[in-house]
Amino acid sequence: MRKVLLFILACLSCSCGYRMVGFGALPGGIKTVYVDIFENNSGYSGADVYLNERFVFELSKYVKISSRENADAILQGQISEIKLSTASKKSSTSGYERRITMTVNVGLISRDGKRVLFQRKNLNEDYVFDVSTNNSDFSVPSTALSEVGDKISKKVSLLMMSDF
Repeated sequence: MRKVLLFILACLSCSCGYRMVGFGALPGGIKTVYVDIFENNSGYSGADVYLNERFVFELSKYVKISSRENADAILQGQISEIKLSTASKKSSTSGYERRITMTVNVGLISRDGKRVLFQRKNLNEDYVFDVSTNNSDFSVPSTALSEVGDKISKKVSLLMMSDF
């Protein structure tokens, strides 16, 4: 039994030492957040809904999502642009890939609106997706909007929690 305990102790002391330092707390001791619907200036209908869903999901890992009336802070934002571009052509007989790039402005403000707790402008992320021959060259699949929204929400969450 003693050998087993010594072995376990030796294994634990030889761990690699990775840990998250200063992560998991929003600025100002915020415990509850209301995620407002993002203002959508992109021209792509529904992009705000996908982005809102991704922010609610991502932030709910760290804080309680609440109603506006009960929240300590409000996350607000704006989708300023969504661009589509060709990422690559697979072959002469198959389809190609498109890149969607989303640019947002985002801020976390106190419930009373008097303090800006976090703010970033012109944050962007992109996502590459396949275009089938049946799809319009300018249509954006919902999965692409969801994926790029996921990347933006993760980026903002990390920035908010690592700045403080």
